[in-house]
Amino acid sequence: MSLSPKTKRCLLISAIVLAVLLAFGAWFTWTKFFREEKEVFASEEEHFKYGSLGAEGDRGIPYYLWLVLPRVFPDLMPGPGGYKSLGVVWEEGREIPVGFSKKVVGFARITNNCAVCHTATYRLSEDEVPHVVVAGPGHTNNVQSMLRFLFKAAQTICVAGKKRRQDFDGDFAGE
Repeated sequence: MSLSPKTKRCLLISAIVLAVLLAFGAWFTWTKFFREEKEVFASEEEHFKYGSLGAEGDRGIPYYLWLVLPRVFPDLMPGPGGYKSLGVVWEEGREIPVGFSKKVVGFARITNNCAVCHTATYRLSEDEVPHVVVAGPGHTNNVQSMLRFLFKAAQTICVAGKKRRQDFDGDFAGE
């Protein structure tokens, strides 16, 4: 059985449209979820403090979620001041604390690096800005409290989501 020229043309156009849509979908997926941007630092010290270990793709938290968590769940923090209450070292003018890496892997993600535990600070006087010492002992950082905060926030979000689903299912069923 032979196809008419009109049917062949429709199949060809359909195949081309499908191929274009698949190519666009593949490009969109790669761009939004897998594309990695190269990091450039001014010095090895900056790279140690803010450089990636490559964990963002597997264990990275979306940056904007990480940014708002202390504001959404201040009751779960050990004290006032957001992430500073966890004892992290935060240099003035920086968007993230020392020991955290912000990297684009499809979208901006954040995770910790070696400097979270291996960076110290000192001041020569009480009113002086703290000096950061790389590869020093992280004597102020409370990593366990940070993990507790992140786990409790995730648990709170999951429980709230489950309750909302139950409420929705109940309302939807006419209960």
